[in-house]
Amino acid sequence: MSLWIIHYTYDTREALRASLLDEHQWYLAGLADAGAMIAYGRFDDQAEPGSLLIASAPTKQHVEDLLAEDPYIIVGAVADISIRPWDGHLGPLWHDTAPAPPLS
Repeated sequence: MSLWIIHYTYDTREALRASLLDEHQWYLAGLADAGAMIAYGRFDDQAEPGSLLIASAPTKQHVEDLLAEDPYIIVGAVADISIRPWDGHLGPLWHDTAPAPPLS
């Protein structure tokens, strides 16, 4: 599996995202439980509203397919999405506790 860095840039519809926050977080938690999402979270600074996600998937298309089901994406509450391959390394703690990646 390859690792992918995903950057969401949010639009100005904060109320819409707030109304979908639980669904969005449950969706990402489900991907994490399946081994497809390693980490996710919003930026806490005010520089640019958005979030960072780290996924494990065989291809960029697979990542795009996973993100297409995110409630934030479905309603169009994300202004821009950047998906980049990442040749990063995960620490031993993640390796020791992470579920096996899903079979494709």
